Amino acid sequence: MKGGKRLTIPLIFMAKTLSIKKPFVMKNSGSYLLLIGLILAGFVAYGVVNFLYMATNSVPVVVAKNKIMPYTVIKADDLEIKQLPRAAVQPTMFPAIQPIVGKYARTVIPAGYPVSADVFTEGNSASGSLTAVLNELNDKTLRAKSFPIDKVGALNGKIGIGDKVDVIGAMKLPLGGVQQPMAQIIARDVPVLDQFDGGITLALTPQQAQDLQFALIEGTISLQLCGADADSNAANTSVTTADDFVRRYLKLPRLPVEENKQK
Repeated sequence: MKGGKRLTIPLIFMAKTLSIKKPFVMKNSGSYLLLIGLILAGFVAYGVVNFLYMATNSVPVVVAKNKIMPYTVIKADDLEIKQLPRAAVQPTMFPAIQPIVGKYARTVIPAGYPVSADVFTEGNSASGSLTAVLNELNDKTLRAKSFPIDKVGALNGKIGIGDKVDVIGAMKLPLGGVQQPMAQIIARDVPVLDQFDGGITLALTPQQAQDLQFALIEGTISLQLCGADADSNAANTSVTTADDFVRRYLKLPRLPVEENKQK
């Protein structure tokens, strides 16, 4: 009987141990599920609060739907309305499209950029938009000058409104009693105000406009496009004559003035 007691006591102890562990495991699993549920509920609550914050703290703002080039008329199709945080909205921005339609962009307006009052200007119904554009350049010495130019000279029509160009004149002038070819940059880094079939309009000083007109009478003109960050001083060149061209590219010495006259 002693042997029997010894066998029954461990069995009873194991049974009690198993009966204790099972509820303990189930209790831990329930805690984990409760914790995961609380975390998910927290994420959902955060999303709801964030949505309500955006809904109550954002306002409609007009932005550029497409890239708008300078000096062009802003159309309704160029604009759209987006919700922006109230803290980021400036007093110069617009909540509606209609007040902006028909205005002229004074600079490049990238797509998605808010269209505020400082990026467009009013058109001048009496004289078109050129007067308004000239005013925006803030240079009282400039005048709008149109002149004819062929397709090649205008870079195959790729030059657009708002670009800047250098104007090159090529002529034959009487030098030393002989018609000599020459070329010179007449105007550099000048804004393009308008482009049309067979011609272009630039913002020039009166002297530049006068020199350009002379070049048109005596020869031809062409344009070279300036990059956005082009060095304007690089276009401050000296006149190219036949003698300069030969000496520069054929490496011939310049003849003395007396010898040249004798020959």
